[in-house]
Amino acid sequence: MLRSCAVPDTTTSQRMAADFRRLRHLDPLSQFMAIDFVLGMSDCLLVKVDIATMAFGLEARCPFLDHRIVEWASGVKRTSLLPGHTTKPVLRELARRYLPNDVVAAPKRGFEIPLTKWMLG
Repeated sequence: MLRSCAVPDTTTSQRMAADFRRLRHLDPLSQFMAIDFVLGMSDCLLVKVDIATMAFGLEARCPFLDHRIVEWASGVKRTSLLPGHTTKPVLRELARRYLPNDVVAAPKRGFEIPLTKWMLG
């Protein structure tokens, strides 16, 4: 298992090299996804969620990080994850069952704050 916490006395490059060595049995896409998951979640996205919610005394949940969903998603065929130029194909296919098409077809957006709206209003 990969850990995002830096080990004392190791550089980022040493840590990443060790992570890649532990993942060498995986195909390149799986290696990339594992590293992205560990680094992207703990060192970036979850930090932003934590800061934004704590600033307003809110509690946030990240339902897609439930271990059952993560374990299921790790078994999805790679060809289903990369069907062409569609972003989030598995999630969009599931959403089609429950949500209006304009929500399903909406473009992918990052974790943003409405800075322009705040400055103008």
